[in-house]
Amino acid sequence: MNNQSMYHSIKELVRTTHFINWNPIQRCMLMLFLASVVHSLWLFWKIFVIFSPAVHEFVDVSFVVSSLYLNIAFIFIYFILIYMCFKFSKHSHLHTPMIYLCTSIFGGFLLWDAYICGVMSPATAIVMISVIALGLLLFEAKIIYPILAMTTLSIITLVYLTWLGKVDYAPLFDFPGMHNSPYTNHFWCLSMLYFALPVVVICFAMFSIILHQWRNREASFKSMSLIDPLTKLLNRRSINQQLAIIEQKLTRQKQQCYGIIILDLDHFKRINDSYGHMIGDEVLIEVAEALQSNVRQADMLGRYGGEEFIIVVKNTDKNIIMQLAHRCQRSIQKLQICTGKAQPLRITASFGVTLVCQNQSMKNAIQQADDAMYQAKQNGRNLIVLSDQIEDAVAVAAG
Repeated sequence: MNNQSMYHSIKELVRTTHFINWNPIQRCMLMLFLASVVHSLWLFWKIFVIFSPAVHEFVDVSFVVSSLYLNIAFIFIYFILIYMCFKFSKHSHLHTPMIYLCTSIFGGFLLWDAYICGVMSPATAIVMISVIALGLLLFEAKIIYPILAMTTLSIITLVYLTWLGKVDYAPLFDFPGMHNSPYTNHFWCLSMLYFALPVVVICFAMFSIILHQWRNREASFKSMSLIDPLTKLLNRRSINQQLAIIEQKLTRQKQQCYGIIILDLDHFKRINDSYGHMIGDEVLIEVAEALQSNVRQADMLGRYGGEEFIIVVKNTDKNIIMQLAHRCQRSIQKLQICTGKAQPLRITASFGVTLVCQNQSMKNAIQQADDAMYQAKQNGRNLIVLSDQIEDAVAVAAG
């Protein structure tokens, strides 16, 4: 049960912790913490080696001991840097210097680790590639590229000095003890795996989390671009996209019509002027919910303008679409908006209705519904008008 609880806690933390929204100083703290975790694992390797005489012939024990203390110092420095980042997190003018300081120190420590285990070893190559890739994901290129350039130049210099015999290659290991054939030595191969695997796992996990959050954010942005934030209905852009798709379908499908209802709230400007925009927003939300309760899941409902809504109904005829308009009209009339005054606010709307069938222009159909709606306004409001493109205009009073 505890394991399940921990799993769900971690899952919830990952779900709610959006690394891509963190500022650079927070990402820097994350980098330093992960680096301290990796260095702690490498510290355990050195402790294991020191207390395992069976592998002493494959390493330089005195160098392992000295590098162990250096490893502890690295971890200590990482936590000091984390503390400094935390303290300076509210001082934005110090963010850039701290980021360059932390990434430079991180790069320097990484270079040292590459040197002691072999700059041309598999572990170094895997760790470098993983860290650089994650670094480019977490930080701007202008931060990573200078560190990458210095690290690359340093590695080339180390390789050259090693070739000249002025610098020992991978001083952590004793290659003569391995008969100068490390790739056939189990201890060396397992050590390379141990050095590289934690970094690969951490980088892969971070990649997966960040990409997952990136996709979620993109989906959220897409949804925000198609949904009206106030009413949670489709917005005008989304509606127009759907209408274009419907128009294409109508060119291929025979004996199928779509009903279009455009409705505009009566005297909405007066409501805003008299009661304020908060009440106006409440009216729009209540109307949206009233309309939503009357349409089917297959129907399209959206906010087409400020106080204008649109309903598009698939596979319908004049009678069905008029019945729907009546239901929506009655639902809106039943609304009572609390304004803080004695009498609740009553809402009405003017409706324009039309049909669009095969080979008819969707643009013309929208114009027909819009014209019918304005005719309802001119005839006294709170009316439903069927477009005269279907038959002679009919004004239906509130019922």
